Amino acid sequence: MIFKTYVFEMSESKEKAEFVETLLIIGLIFVLILIYVLLFSGLFPLIMLGAVAFGVLSIKIRSNKKKGVNRVGSLTFKMSISPELLIIGSNEFRIKELTNLDITAKDYIGRTSDLFKTEYGVDNHIKFVSEGREYSYQFQIKLKKDIALINEMLLTAKDSNV
Repeated sequence: MIFKTYVFEMSESKEKAEFVETLLIIGLIFVLILIYVLLFSGLFPLIMLGAVAFGVLSIKIRSNKKKGVNRVGSLTFKMSISPELLIIGSNEFRIKELTNLDITAKDYIGRTSDLFKTEYGVDNHIKFVSEGREYSYQFQIKLKKDIALINEMLLTAKDSNV
């Protein structure tokens, strides 16, 4: 059994751009409400401004889904995990030779969290020490069933190290 995925790296510039874009949309909706309060009265202008606000939010949500994880970072290296071997990019590590191996696998693409929020499966971490050097990576899981596969391989690897 082999699990194949990609290492994920956050990008501060992408994260800031995403935050600014969200603030601009909130500001636009606030301005639309302010325009209605100051200039218009009645139901029709309220419906029109509501439709515009809904359209802007729909575009933002669609854009987020289309960009996926690339909104805030990048999938950089290929990664493979098996009970015997861990491959990250061009680096190969024998599981038996790793110390302090810790894998946190709980997130997957499409997992819902909070209201209207869909996760991109990158809140998963692997940490270990090899030849005195500490390594820490964040990685993506596409399917919920892969979490069980990773945990099973981790147990197999730990049992073989005993």
